[in-house]
Amino acid sequence: MLFRSDEVMVPVVEKCVHSAIDYDVKTSTVYYFDATNFRIMKKTLTALKPETYMAKVAHSEGIAIDWMGRNLYWADDSLNVIHVAALDNPEQKKLLVSNDLERVKSIAVHPQSGYMFWSSWATGTSKTGVIERAWMTGDNREKWVQALMWPLGLTIDPQTSFLYWADSHQFTIERIRINNINSREV
Repeated sequence: MLFRSDEVMVPVVEKCVHSAIDYDVKTSTVYYFDATNFRIMKKTLTALKPETYMAKVAHSEGIAIDWMGRNLYWADDSLNVIHVAALDNPEQKKLLVSNDLERVKSIAVHPQSGYMFWSSWATGTSKTGVIERAWMTGDNREKWVQALMWPLGLTIDPQTSFLYWADSHQFTIERIRINNINSREV
């Protein structure tokens, strides 16, 4: 046998644009944004069809699962906000960040430290992109990595506490420690 049954996912074959994705290890569930129908979907690895987790989401290119607190975070680059909702009850939704966000893209969380990170792209008014950091409550916000252009694909290695990203304008892949602003590496 080439694969065990728990290693293969029944594919999602909807005819729609998917623009964000994350995986919940505890429930073996994939969460993703359906940009055609403006909703966040969820699908277990063995389910034949996905189900709607949350309808009426403007647009998201970043979703992050908090596996410790059992929450889903998403960055809405149409409304320029960051929300969080309980994984088991999406009606328990809260707006976390809404001020001074432009073209917010990727988001990543590090539950062990209590931080979330998100990226914003350079725009006409903002000449450079940035990665920001805040507590997972949205408080204590700070610019973490500056002088970027189009940072995306944020992901965190929970073992080493490195935050990784790609900059699609500068053609780089970089990393930084989540607790040391002076540790940036290309």
